[in-house]
Amino acid sequence: MTELTKLKKKYIIDTNSFELAKQDYYTFCNTINNPNFSVEKSKAAYKALCDKFDNIFRISATEANLKETANIFSSEQKEVIPRVGFTTDTTDINFTIGLFRDFYLTTQIKNSQNIKFMKDEFWTLLFELSSLGKFGFKENEKPDKNMRLKHPQLFNKTGNYYKLLRNYFLFEADYGLIRELGYISVSWDNDTKFDTLIPRFCQAFKIMYQINFLLWRHDNKSIKL
Repeated sequence: MTELTKLKKKYIIDTNSFELAKQDYYTFCNTINNPNFSVEKSKAAYKALCDKFDNIFRISATEANLKETANIFSSEQKEVIPRVGFTTDTTDINFTIGLFRDFYLTTQIKNSQNIKFMKDEFWTLLFELSSLGKFGFKENEKPDKNMRLKHPQLFNKTGNYYKLLRNYFLFEADYGLIRELGYISVSWDNDTKFDTLIPRFCQAFKIMYQINFLLWRHDNKSIKL
């Protein structure tokens, strides 16, 4: 039995309804010169797709055997970009699932000052994300002018993993810590079928949660989850 078959059976997932929600969103959304644009239909399609993302997240959290509650904290108020955000109530880890050019799942790397204490398990999880989709990294604290002048050979490189590691080690070496390293993400082309997306979302969420949990756990060993 495939992973998708197991999920469909366990959660009674109708992926055709997911595909229809995506199709309606693209058909009726407010894009330039879209002859099918309808305010009411666009709002309905937007809500339907956000509901599907909420559903996927709940399934992912259950599959990851989450020991804490995750609450919705944001959605796109302008009803343009369908996305839903969640935060865990104990570890305070944020996740956003949505569609903007590509389908994506993203999370902020919290407690990045603890990266130096991480064992191989952490790095294995981080690099495993690239096997599930397109890995991305968006930096929060960017290397300053002094860093660039001091280490010019480290810049003008485009790899996402490279930039993540470079920024961490530069701030660690020059300032002793980095407060907000940035966000990691996994994305998939917007024509990817939900039959493929749902298992990948589940896997990516579990790994992202574990990554942040390991960083959080270092400072919170007395808290039981």
